[in-house]
Amino acid sequence: MDIEHILLGAVAGVSSAFIGYFRHTPVPEFSGPKFLKTMIIGAIVGGAGLYVTPNITTQFLETMGYTALIDRMVDLAWARVKALYNTLKGQ
Repeated sequence: MDIEHILLGAVAGVSSAFIGYFRHTPVPEFSGPKFLKTMIIGAIVGGAGLYVTPNITTQFLETMGYTALIDRMVDLAWARVKALYNTLKGQ
């Protein structure tokens, strides 16, 4: 894997994390684990993006979009798992 593409993905992940953080009003308390999770997802997607498109600008924009989508899907799945666990624990 080309390290440039992984770093590009990490930058896209950081950009996506900042946009997600500042889109709320008022700005929520900073969460390091959530920020790190988004950056890691971005690095993985960016590394894989090398095989999808050769254009670096297109790859950056695609990586930001896929990072946001996957990040939200992970949050949704985690919330469902926690809700199921709490339901089963309460029974």
